[in-house]
Amino acid sequence: SYFEATTALAFDFFRRKRIDIAVVEVGMGGRLDSTNVIKPLATCITTIGFDHEQYLGKTLAKIAGEKAGIIKPRTPVVCGVMPAAAHRTISEVARRKQAPIFETGKHATVKPLEIGRSGSVFEYRGLGPKRVLRTSLLGSHQIANAALAVLTVEVLSRGGLKISDRAIELGLASARWPGRLEIVGRQPHILLDGAHNVSGVSSLARSLGELDITKPLTVFGVLRDKNCKQMLAVLSRKSGRLVFTSPGYHRALPLSELRKTGKALGLSARGFSTVAGALEHALKQVRRDETVLVCGSLYVIGEAMQFLGYRPQAVRLC
Repeated sequence: SYFEATTALAFDFFRRKRIDIAVVEVGMGGRLDSTNVIKPLATCITTIGFDHEQYLGKTLAKIAGEKAGIIKPRTPVVCGVMPAAAHRTISEVARRKQAPIFETGKHATVKPLEIGRSGSVFEYRGLGPKRVLRTSLLGSHQIANAALAVLTVEVLSRGGLKISDRAIELGLASARWPGRLEIVGRQPHILLDGAHNVSGVSSLARSLGELDITKPLTVFGVLRDKNCKQMLAVLSRKSGRLVFTSPGYHRALPLSELRKTGKALGLSARGFSTVAGALEHALKQVRRDETVLVCGSLYVIGEAMQFLGYRPQAVRLC
């Protein structure tokens, strides 16, 4: 597949460049993923939610079983907070493989001090001394992700990989993640978020309140294998006007079906066959002090970036 080919290309590139450390993200699931051929220093599982159910299973326990496929014998696994059913599955796999397990909420705790449009400041207490850290990534969920990253570094440090406190501070403060709750325009504000499943949209809805963004005009497009109805139900409660679109990708949900789903929920929305057309319309409809939110699929975000002339690949990310 395309993903398997690009994974092989990446690994070969890493080898030729003689990199020190690679952070390798699974494409889907874990157990059968092409990334899972490596022998890692540690494995990480952030949390478990519903996505790709037709491939990974219809229950959180089954999905967790696929995710737990990355756990290696006697290799530390670091986990975020997750539902009880998923936690039981992952804990059992870790026990069978004699993999020591470290968890945020148990081995590390965070206390948010400040959450805003320029990032978050939080107090972290893990395996080392208490510290105050800042992340430039927006939303309280990124505090949880940052805690998982720092706990992982602490676990690796115990195994001999030394990463300085200063490196941790700089890494969190300078990291960027294009298209993930990213403000790319002002007057009007343009907010891009790649939320593409129910849990992602739920995090987005919560983050809008944290960023003091009320009733944004929302441009929404989605792939056909997602729970579009539930995503729209969550999103519509936080949005003002809705604009539907469909990215130019063979897995995209057709605009006609998206409109039908919206109508079933009692939502009225303009529809545009291209993301560029939807964004052009949206930007004409808002005042300078309002917000245009683009979400639902990373493919939508990619086309929005192209329309806006935003090229994140031309900027060093960290």
